Amino acid sequence: MTRTRPRMLVASFWLVAALVGFWLVLATGRSVTRRSHGFVSHYTASRLVIEGVDGAQLYDDAWFREQVKRFEPTVIDFYGANIPTTSLLLVPLAWIDYRPARAIWVAASLVGLTAAAVVIALQLKLHGPWTPAFLGLTFSFQPVNENLTHGQMYVLVLVVLVVAWIGYRRWRPGTFGGAVGALFMAKTAALMMWPLLLVERRWRALAWGGGVVFAGALVSTVVLGTGAWTAYLDAARRLPGSAHLSVTAYQTQLSFFRHLLVYDAEWNPNPLMDLPMLGQALPIVGLGVLLAISSWYAYRRGASDPVFAAFVLLGLIVSPVSLDYHYVIALLPIGILLSQFRGQLRSWPGLILITGTLLIAADLPYRVASLTPGAWALFAYPKLYGALLLWGLALVGSKSAASAAAAEPTRSPVR
Repeated sequence: MTRTRPRMLVASFWLVAALVGFWLVLATGRSVTRRSHGFVSHYTASRLVIEGVDGAQLYDDAWFREQVKRFEPTVIDFYGANIPTTSLLLVPLAWIDYRPARAIWVAASLVGLTAAAVVIALQLKLHGPWTPAFLGLTFSFQPVNENLTHGQMYVLVLVVLVVAWIGYRRWRPGTFGGAVGALFMAKTAALMMWPLLLVERRWRALAWGGGVVFAGALVSTVVLGTGAWTAYLDAARRLPGSAHLSVTAYQTQLSFFRHLLVYDAEWNPNPLMDLPMLGQALPIVGLGVLLAISSWYAYRRGASDPVFAAFVLLGLIVSPVSLDYHYVIALLPIGILLSQFRGQLRSWPGLILITGTLLIAADLPYRVASLTPGAWALFAYPKLYGALLLWGLALVGSKSAASAAAAEPTRSPVR
């Protein structure tokens, strides 16, 4: 009887995970035929590459918007400040028609998402009900649904990030550094991995990452021309000062401070206070403080899964453009922290883990107009708060991970 109950519990968890996964497949399938932004921007860019346009034209918003209408006539979308190499991502699919290409991409994203979640669970040895619980969380994760609905690229980013993590914890510099370089060239994602490489003095991995970046830049220059890089650098330079980043859709510390402290007639007419100099300075100070704290822990505690998790979350917090679908990559830190604190769910680490996860995972109405003016905006950043909670928990967890590594010295895999 005592053995039957745990088996029934595990079976029930697997049943729930399967049902949630089936619901996700159905919802995603229905979304493929709907008009939306996201995939169309990347598809259009890759299609234009095939057609031989000058890469600098991708950054002409008015011109690019007209190109998008070739595939989604009622959708307004831009290439934005994406790195030039992003336009090469969908070249293999851009040879076929738009709707089939989108269906293939979404199906591949579903497979990649499931594979990434399974690999995370296997690497972390999440036995018993924990594997189906993590899969159920993955399939019900609001950022995942948003990513698949719009055919965004961040399931791909998650997959490559998992590869980087495996290279990190197994001390494989080519895998770790190469994946970090690929993330940069694909979507300028996981930028805080570069400071981690420096702090932990992983010079070979840093060389691998630099080599991938150099190779990608060289290929894209040949295909797109040098003007693409000039236009990109100008767009990237202007991006942090853009007034539209103050809207609450951006779950970042930059948006938080700008929304509360910087008035803009179009994008932010009702801040808490109009203190533009402070609103411009605090995101920079916040970046410096959070990076300094993270680097100190990485330097003092040594390499560990919680340290890696902290730097992934840090990248989401300090990026100027972390929308909900960017938070797909938070699944890896959540899995790491679940592995470490699953026995403490009724104590304060477990409560922080649950709270932080729910703030990111839930479909909360943080973009409603009623949370825009004044102090109400303090309730409009749940994903940012969740990421900050999990970041702090990861730094706390790095201490016990360092103690475990000291008790059983090894370099492969990371303890």
